[in-house]
Amino acid sequence: KTPTKRDVDDKAPDVFTRIYLGSEIAALDPGVHECLEHVIEEIMERTKCDDHELEHLSIASVDNCYQNARIAPDSVRPTTPGREVETSLSALNYDGGDSGLFSP
Repeated sequence: KTPTKRDVDDKAPDVFTRIYLGSEIAALDPGVHECLEHVIEEIMERTKCDDHELEHLSIASVDNCYQNARIAPDSVRPTTPGREVETSLSALNYDGGDSGLFSP
């Protein structure tokens, strides 16, 4: 019997994509911080911190610092969506309080 898409999906592991913050990427690859320092220096020199120039500046070079991060696969640990929410809330010092953030 040829497996159907449903058969394949039922056997596939749950897929979860973890999105890292810039500070987390920089912690995994210190080269990102160095790249950002260099890019910011270039931006300051090119724009002289002029509001108009800064407003019309391409930030592709900043994005490139993150896109070219060298992160060792073993430094990224597997996780679940539930654990990620807990971790994110902890990082924000969220205590639950009276907030309706997750109210139905």
